[in-house]
Amino acid sequence: MKSTIILGKMAALITLTVCLATSCKKDASSGSTSTATTVTEQDAADAVTNAIAPTSAGVTAQVSDATVMAASAAYPCGQSFDSSIIRSSASGAAISWSYTLGWGWKLTCGSPANFAASFNGHSMYDALRMSSSDSSKGSFTVTGLSPADADYTFNTSYERNGSQQSKIGNKNAFTSKITVTSTNIKVDKATREIISGAADVTISGASSSGKSFSFSGTLTFNGGKTAVLQIAGGTSYTITW
Repeated sequence: MKSTIILGKMAALITLTVCLATSCKKDASSGSTSTATTVTEQDAADAVTNAIAPTSAGVTAQVSDATVMAASAAYPCGQSFDSSIIRSSASGAAISWSYTLGWGWKLTCGSPANFAASFNGHSMYDALRMSSSDSSKGSFTVTGLSPADADYTFNTSYERNGSQQSKIGNKNAFTSKITVTSTNIKVDKATREIISGAADVTISGASSSGKSFSFSGTLTFNGGKTAVLQIAGGTSYTITW
């Protein structure tokens, strides 16, 4: 089964209520059935989508920032540098977002040379399907620095911890930890866009009622500002930005 998530465009919302044997119980006095808050696969997919897409301050925005750093004036080999990057969405944007990240980076010369960068800080977004307040951190090792190389190759490690509020379905609130790791992300030097590569993704946490959840999957970048998130044993979600 496939699902498409298009950030920045409003789609029809379908509310599906599922009562599982492990989360439903009978009220002895009234005979009614109540359901404990459970984070669904769709909730998890929305959270991962927003942790990826640049239109919600996701990791692809940090990949673009690192690409700019790697392409800047030559750095002395082996010397460390640091700075901060603060960005936010335009006023009136359909999705509001911001991030404040402290960065450190260093060029290591050799054959091949590599550019290493790491960051940590705070990010937030208020999207059509979900809002979130997070701390995030990550590290990138970039090769393909030679002018003869058309693309950069990124080795990535990214972690995002925060609190999410869904705006669809049961409107679940939950906390989560999202990780994204990859060794083969290709970034076009001219456009600074990811053109290919795959990553392992995990998300785990707990709902506001204390029920824990965990999902894992793979993320495949297809170029053209698109990616596919495949939840292990579950649904495939197309992400566009």
